Amino acid sequence: MSTRLAPPGAASKYRWVWQAAAALVFLEGAQITASRGLEPFASWFYVLAWWPYIFIIDTITFGLKGESWLRTRPAEFLLMLPWSVFIWLVFELFNLRLANWHYINVTPELPVRWAGYFLSFATVLPGIFLTADLLGTLGLWRGSRTRPIPRARAWYPYFYTAGVLSALLPLLWPEYFFPLVWGAFVFLLEPVNHARGADSLMADLERGRPRRIVLLLAAGFVCGGLWEFWNFWAKTKWVYSVPNVPDLKLFEMPLAGFLGFPPFALECFVMYTFIRLCLGRLGRARAALGGAVLIAATCLAAFSLMDRQTVRSFAAPEGQAVNGQTADRRTTYGQLPSPEPRLPQEPGR
Repeated sequence: MSTRLAPPGAASKYRWVWQAAAALVFLEGAQITASRGLEPFASWFYVLAWWPYIFIIDTITFGLKGESWLRTRPAEFLLMLPWSVFIWLVFELFNLRLANWHYINVTPELPVRWAGYFLSFATVLPGIFLTADLLGTLGLWRGSRTRPIPRARAWYPYFYTAGVLSALLPLLWPEYFFPLVWGAFVFLLEPVNHARGADSLMADLERGRPRRIVLLLAAGFVCGGLWEFWNFWAKTKWVYSVPNVPDLKLFEMPLAGFLGFPPFALECFVMYTFIRLCLGRLGRARAALGGAVLIAATCLAAFSLMDRQTVRSFAAPEGQAVNGQTADRRTTYGQLPSPEPRLPQEPGR
């Protein structure tokens, strides 16, 4: 595949720069209008920020190396989106027990609300993977080496044991073990990926090449910061109820919570690799049908449960009461002035 900067010709050589700049202008415009409470930007700011960001980093990657997800692998990119929703919904289902985050000021119209869920959660995998791709294109950690790890298969029993414990303990004692969720599927699924010859982080360590792991960790940290920053200024947003951590916050997130984003990026990579491995063994027709049924059923069940248990409040016109507080009131939530009211905690939360 060609690695030229761009097609020949002075006019088209830097077209990607103008495309990225236009998307950045749109993003900043959405930020300004959302911060002023103008609709629909205020309620839809999370979506209106993440999709331009994805376009911007993909465009820059294409301009630098001549290939990218959106420009040269669009079918693969589109296939990733519903699986991004599915993977995030796995954690939403865990959160029904953990109750670590809740959504506020969600639109009361069900079709619009569920469309918002889908569009928002569809950005998770692209955000992480395209950010890692851009960091790699910029040459970060190029040539990094570690001592090869021999006999990776000997680690399988330890990985499976850690994975089972990391998945079960948060469900049994969520107050103490909730952080283990953000690594459980690395331990559960990575041995399968490695044994079946799929893309594998263990295989990278066997070869003494940790660069992909480091890039994913860095992408998780970058995306975590953007998730929290853009969520903070959105009207429709999530807030946290995290036990046993200091109350010091950056945006809505307790500072300790930022440590979970890098391993979450590894988890997303491992889970998506496992899904692709399974789909590849089913054949195209069966994979398409089975995947569509699984994703649709998961969305239906998870969206319904979220509406009943995770959504704390629905949006109301400015000045109208929401859980006893007016929608235009500003209060201090954590350490920064939040653009939205802090809603009362449910008993026992």
